[in-house]
Amino acid sequence: MKKQEKSQISHPILLNNSKLINSENKVLEFINGFQGEVFNYSIEDLAKLANVSTATVFRFVRKYGFKNFKEAIIFINKNLQKLNEKYPLSTSQDNNISTIVAGNKYVLDNLYTNELQKIIEKAAQIIYNSKRILIHGAGSSKRMAETLVSNLYKVSLNVIAHDDFHLFLPVLGNATTEDVCVLFSDNLNSPEAAFTIKQCREKKVQIILITSKKKSNLITKNDVVILYEKITSKHLNIPLSSKW
Repeated sequence: MKKQEKSQISHPILLNNSKLINSENKVLEFINGFQGEVFNYSIEDLAKLANVSTATVFRFVRKYGFKNFKEAIIFINKNLQKLNEKYPLSTSQDNNISTIVAGNKYVLDNLYTNELQKIIEKAAQIIYNSKRILIHGAGSSKRMAETLVSNLYKVSLNVIAHDDFHLFLPVLGNATTEDVCVLFSDNLNSPEAAFTIKQCREKKVQIILITSKKKSNLITKNDVVILYEKITSKHLNIPLSSKW
């Protein structure tokens, strides 16, 4: 029997920063993937482990508003301690259960802020008043899309959804200004997401985005954007679970 590989966890010790470039995102990914109790690397060690230059780490620190590297380490360790206490993750090889529990607990604790509640209510009103609700989510977003589709069917709304983008294309082609498109896309970096948004813009179809991407050239002020942070595992899909 093949020995199970320990799940590689990523949790939001530092939140996403839209100002980061690719090399700086490597630093963020390393920090958020850290599973120890104390983050005590030197700037040289961090640069080496993240496979970037020390100059990149310096820029990374400045973009998060820290005065120096030491201040960044203190902040990281404070957040790490809070996450480890509130959302404990097992260090054993079979740590999938603790990942699921921590991931969903984090979502529940951070989902219903007053600001986000207003955005969700706005999205719900748009959905309710639309002639047709076009929903697409594939890959890691598929389960979230399926949950919304199921809930909207229960209240007898006119929903059209396909996780196969080739089947979703004709739906987009027939969309009108009376419709709304709900797009689930974790990072908004797929060609399908870009094409869907482009088509909706051309046809003046209202867009509701559910994503973890805080800033993207694809997003405009007219879009309704529901953002989420998450705890993820290399081996598991921990979806945002929200019922409107």
